[in-house]
Amino acid sequence: QRVLGLAHPEAGYELARHWDLPDDLAEPIRFHHATEHATMARDSVALIAIADAMGDVYGPAKAGDEPDFDACAADFEALNLVVDTARGVFETVPEPKEFDSLWQ
Repeated sequence: QRVLGLAHPEAGYELARHWDLPDDLAEPIRFHHATEHATMARDSVALIAIADAMGDVYGPAKAGDEPDFDACAADFEALNLVVDTARGVFETVPEPKEFDSLWQ
């Protein structure tokens, strides 16, 4: 963000537009942190938002945390998914510490 002056969703969206990707691919990139702003491809936007929340815990800043499933509650609802099912899936994934070597 410091370098480009844009947050990563907006920078990714601009790159997608530059590459002439269709809107149904560009919109999930742009709105995966603000799903309420999506006007098309809403299911894809919601799915990417959930995946992003789950993947965040494997980065160096949040290693060991649980995904913020509550922040994605509307996305789960939009996809007719149950938050507790996602928690169960997440519990089967290896601990973030097993991925420490990826960030070194």
